[in-house]
Amino acid sequence: MEENRFKKLRMEKNPNIMEDFTAKDLSKEIGIAAPKISELENGRRNASLSELKAYHKYFNVPYEYLLGESKSRHYENMALSDELGLTGDSIEHLKTIYKRF
Repeated sequence: MEENRFKKLRMEKNPNIMEDFTAKDLSKEIGIAAPKISELENGRRNASLSELKAYHKYFNVPYEYLLGESKSRHYENMALSDELGLTGDSIEHLKTIYKRF
């Protein structure tokens, strides 16, 4: 089962900091109540338009990624993701490898 995109974005917000970036922290940043964020992350409900806008703006990800219509969360990788069937993370990893050589 694929990890929830909303939760994945939050969990990756501060990857180098020892302390987690909690739903409560995100709530303060984007103006969505922490219980609503928890419901989104646990798949108990779909995001409203205003919630999609908040995530889109804060995390700079395409709406298509948030809606599950694209595997890529990077605008520049969307066409490649669709064409090759790779996730955006896979494309970013390949770019990193390519830059090393």
